[in-house]
Amino acid sequence: MSTKKHMMTAAAALLLSAPVVLAGEWVGYNATTIPAGADVMVSVPFSQDYALETTVDTKTATGVTVSDTLTAGDYADDYYIRMTSGTGEGLWTTISDNGTDGFTMENTNVLTHISAGDAFQVIPHHTVASLFPESHFGISYTNDVSLKFYNSATVGVDDAPSDTVSYDAFGGNWNTPATIVPPLTQMIIRNGSGEELTFACAGDVPQVKAAFIVAAGVEDDYHIGSGFPVDVTAASVSANTGRSLKLYDNGATGQNKPPAESVSYNAFTGDWNTPGKTLDEGEGFVLRTGSGEVGGLVTVQKPY
Repeated sequence: MSTKKHMMTAAAALLLSAPVVLAGEWVGYNATTIPAGADVMVSVPFSQDYALETTVDTKTATGVTVSDTLTAGDYADDYYIRMTSGTGEGLWTTISDNGTDGFTMENTNVLTHISAGDAFQVIPHHTVASLFPESHFGISYTNDVSLKFYNSATVGVDDAPSDTVSYDAFGGNWNTPATIVPPLTQMIIRNGSGEELTFACAGDVPQVKAAFIVAAGVEDDYHIGSGFPVDVTAASVSANTGRSLKLYDNGATGQNKPPAESVSYNAFTGDWNTPGKTLDEGEGFVLRTGSGEVGGLVTVQKPY
């Protein structure tokens, strides 16, 4: 990752290298090469500027209340909550609705890990349009690029992407530019062109660990990212019985590529078999759970 002072075009971002810290907060960018004719598995480790920073007043059956005065409906669907303190630090969920004094959560499972007084931010979701703006045409995408997304509700292993967003050359835009690109989630960029491209994304650098909730006793693939714009190691990811990490080679050509490497749980050491294995900055990968999964929180510790 490189850090920078202001958001800018991808072309300009690729020229920067010097880190800058401003007012205790970091902003930065990543650049991922997309080989011609290839799929790359990425995630978006940067967020947009938060709209609200507050704390939990009380929990309800479907969300939380706050002491702030809100405008009803302002944050529905297009924003998410990211917990910044407490046992649920790093968890996120889309806001399905909001009233004048609280939020309804799309994923109420996170409530198990939230308590009164916990801090959180309300952040606008990235969309296809915000990550692949018109100014990035010819750099991050061309007429022959498509984006593929997984359905987090699908249970099982080796599941295929369920949704595709394509570029409409006739309309001069993505066919669904408002499609939300969730945080901490794997996305496939398919480069169908004959030229190498570069996916450059920028924004606020996360200051909390990444966290996910996995179901107990279920063999499942979770298509995630480390949540950080710098390299981390497998050791930073919660290891447990039956878990494995499936890693892809983004430098290899080809589409529908299988994982190139697997990091597995070692029952004798109680850790990953290769804890020093690097997970590249902004990389998307698979966390696979087994039938003996204990369930609960899986975290990726902040590396800085």
